[in-house]
Amino acid sequence: MANKTKGEAEKTRQAVLDSALQVFIQNGYSRTTLKQIAHKAGCTRGAVYGHFSGKFEIFKTLYEEMERNTGLTLDKQKWVPAGSLNDIKEIFLYYIGVLLANESYREFYKMVNYRTEWSDELAALLEFEKKKLDDFVEVLAEDIARLKRQKKVRPQVDPVRSAVALCAYVEGIIGFWLFNPNTLPLKKWAGSLLDDFMAGMTDR
Repeated sequence: MANKTKGEAEKTRQAVLDSALQVFIQNGYSRTTLKQIAHKAGCTRGAVYGHFSGKFEIFKTLYEEMERNTGLTLDKQKWVPAGSLNDIKEIFLYYIGVLLANESYREFYKMVNYRTEWSDELAALLEFEKKKLDDFVEVLAEDIARLKRQKKVRPQVDPVRSAVALCAYVEGIIGFWLFNPNTLPLKKWAGSLLDDFMAGMTDR
């Protein structure tokens, strides 16, 4: 009986998360209520509170699980140093590939980046996102600096500036694609667009 109860509780928790994802995508964070999430999940608000302290915890859990399930979390201790610019290219191709293939992640990405008002309630999550970006830029810059020492990029390349520029370049491409996918066939062009950027970092 205890196992059955535990299983049912986990089923309810997952139903709340699945429903919350749909409601957040549809309404955005600020216009979503626990009542809407509970209704979508087919449970009471009390059942929702049995698993989450409120809307923010649901949103944060979705955020963390979405990144973990797509393999987009960054562990600096497990980071494998890039041996070439192509290795760096493959990192960004993986990121782009997740957006292309995973509709749930793509819709969540659009909601977080274009339909979320970063209020005080979400300040902690915003700081987490900034820290994650800073950490990624740091390891990316270290990779570029190493390649520079190995003479695999031009001596004029500034590793930190190049790391920031590459991240901004890719996010700009993604934003353009989401706005007008017919003009930018991302699946077809992703590799070439990254090659264009990388070409400016080498003498070849």
